[in-house]
Amino acid sequence: MTIKQKLTAGFILPTTIVMTMVGAGVVFAYFQKAMAEHHRVSLKIAKTKAKYNAGTGLAIKTYEDFFMEEVMINNSDTIRRYDGEIVDGMGKFDSVSIRIRKNKGGQLIRVAKAKGYSTVQTFWGNGSFTLEDSVSLITEPQKTLATYLYLTGSEKAGGAPQTMENGVRREVNFGSGDNLNAGDIQSNGQLVMSDFGCPVFNTTVTITEECVQNPDGTYDTEVNYPDMGFCNENSVFQGSPPLDTLPPVCLPPPSFDSKKAYADVKLDATELLKWSPFGLKDTLIMTEIEFVEDGGFYARQWWYLMPPHLKPGISLVQASAPQGADLEGVTNANTQCMNPSDLRTCTAYGEALINYHVKEIDFEGNESLIDDDIQGTHGFHHYDTHVYQYDPSNPNSAFSTGSANVVSEEFYPYNHPTAIYVKGGQVLVHGRYKGKYTIITDEYTTYRRHAWSPNFSSPIDTMWCNIWLVDDIRNVDGSTNGSLYSVQPDEDCTGGSSNVMGIVSGANVFIANTKANGARGSSYGSSIVIHAHIIAFNESFSMHYWQNRTQSPYGCANGSIWGAGYGDCNGDRYGGNFSGQSDLRGTVNLWGGVVQKYRGYMKRNSPGPYSISPGIGMDKSYHYDNNLKCFDPPLYPESVFCNDESCGGEATEGENQINLKIASYREF
Repeated sequence: MTIKQKLTAGFILPTTIVMTMVGAGVVFAYFQKAMAEHHRVSLKIAKTKAKYNAGTGLAIKTYEDFFMEEVMINNSDTIRRYDGEIVDGMGKFDSVSIRIRKNKGGQLIRVAKAKGYSTVQTFWGNGSFTLEDSVSLITEPQKTLATYLYLTGSEKAGGAPQTMENGVRREVNFGSGDNLNAGDIQSNGQLVMSDFGCPVFNTTVTITEECVQNPDGTYDTEVNYPDMGFCNENSVFQGSPPLDTLPPVCLPPPSFDSKKAYADVKLDATELLKWSPFGLKDTLIMTEIEFVEDGGFYARQWWYLMPPHLKPGISLVQASAPQGADLEGVTNANTQCMNPSDLRTCTAYGEALINYHVKEIDFEGNESLIDDDIQGTHGFHHYDTHVYQYDPSNPNSAFSTGSANVVSEEFYPYNHPTAIYVKGGQVLVHGRYKGKYTIITDEYTTYRRHAWSPNFSSPIDTMWCNIWLVDDIRNVDGSTNGSLYSVQPDEDCTGGSSNVMGIVSGANVFIANTKANGARGSSYGSSIVIHAHIIAFNESFSMHYWQNRTQSPYGCANGSIWGAGYGDCNGDRYGGNFSGQSDLRGTVNLWGGVVQKYRGYMKRNSPGPYSISPGIGMDKSYHYDNNLKCFDPPLYPESVFCNDESCGGEATEGENQINLKIASYREF
């Protein structure tokens, strides 16, 4: 064997070993890469499972509730939580919830969230760990009623005395003074044109489809076409298109009451309703909201009593069995009461029933309505009394700052869109505002009558939670003459004002008979400027015409029952009678919109129950504020159609389901 052969033979074993190790390394590296790829795929699958599990949690637990109104009710923490579940072969979901949140504009949105979990083995297979993923469903704010310049549930009259006749509401017509040129216009009822002049609508008017039952029990859809009278349809309706047809709008929408829980400021006017059979009496609270031009508002509350009531300072012993001398308005019970021991026989008691409740009392103490058509939301309403004579221009008013009647007074600076909810009471509103606001009230509250004997059987009276406009309510960006013309935005919402106001009453909204609003025939001031969108859900937006200084019986009847259905006599404090025919107070300069269940009167005159001329009240100058199409007032009520299931529509209201749009489905 040569030396070369020996050297070659000596390399075989090392080479084999090296090649074996290299091959093993390649195989190991490939195996490791395969394991890593398998693990990567396993992780991706597990991550996907976790995401799908989260989506499954939303679908199974929240989706049905997500569109139901009940999710907003009785949830003080604004969150509804759901139990988790195991998903066979996939993992599980948990931390499922629906949250009610406000967006930056102060509107409510819904956010549904869920977490999903999936288990995966470790890289080496010697254990496992859990992956987590989340998804959410977020809604857009719904379209609100702020898009309407004019919307009514009915074209019949409402809101105040002499709007009904023998149980039937009077008809209110559109006349030559009604010129509406912007914003949405719709009525659930039938529009009726006056025979003494024709209106002009320069924008599309929506008339309503009504579901009617046929004699055979079937249902058909019928359109409430306008009653044109002597007017020409082409001359009246000049929009493009002139008319449109839609289902009726829900007034109020199903979500109205539940929204109150989300108000930014809550003012309780029921704190002094403390009646007990042991002498405690119910006391009412009035709330005044005064806006200031630098932003923010003052909220003041005062206690007051609705007549008939006892004199202040009556002790518990006296209150348990009050006498005639204890009644407010009685100076000599022997001459002013038929029976000094029974306050119900006093003249002051009977006059209070007439002027504040439209009731009379007989010799046996039984009460009855003087006129069945004057009661409830279309009866007498009062923001003042003979004792508590509020007026924003009167610094010595019983309701003024520093008065012994004050319950609370607080200033709320403006930091963000603010919804103000006043629970169970009336509200007085005025001022210059900067920012975005909504004022909301309930429909009514009940209380035990203050003057009564024996106490345990005192009658239960009703206070309607009206909103009273006692002076101008102005956007600080408006001109001195009350116009918002110079700050109307374009279609892209540029060039406008960022300030908006919503006024939402569960009952009525009234223009109060104050000096600033033209009391006593504009003797002290004239007209009112309103930069706000107004809603009166259960009655009307109306002029305070039953408090006036015209001739009896339309003004004060000096206690006579014949005038009880026309005037409440509180206008007396503004001076003596006129010629008896006039209490004209200027013009309602409105930039905003009006939504009401029934049409409220802004002027009463002849012909009609107030058979005087020129009459009582204000002319109208209504303009839609296009800023309301750019910014909704916070927590503003939604615009919801009430489709009737009988006519093929969805039973939206019956099932209490709301119409929500999904803004986003987000994966984290």
